[in-house]
Amino acid sequence: MSDVVEFLRARMGEDEAVAREFVACEYSGVDAWGEGADHFFEGGAGSPARVLADVEAKRRLVEHADTVSGMDQQIEGEWGTRGSVPWNEDEGVRILRLLALPYASHPDYRQEWKP
Repeated sequence: MSDVVEFLRARMGEDEAVAREFVACEYSGVDAWGEGADHFFEGGAGSPARVLADVEAKRRLVEHADTVSGMDQQIEGEWGTRGSVPWNEDEGVRILRLLALPYASHPDYRQEWKP
């Protein structure tokens, strides 16, 4: 599953770079801050700060899904342990594929990643 992980890391890096460029240009008073950033801020997609927070959350999810594949995790409830739920590779793969789905129009996206 490292291909989808690498794909996601690259897309999140691009998203972060565009948001940071926008922030830097805002602070410097430059109006033309680069092409390709419009999709972040049009249609209610949010502010650059929200994009950066979203990238950080997705990075954590990618790392979690990539790291814990094949492990069993304990579910803790209000009244203690309710038992273990198997965390298998299929769940990690599913999470990674769902995170890649918003990038389905990207030329490097692979159709076999569709959930």
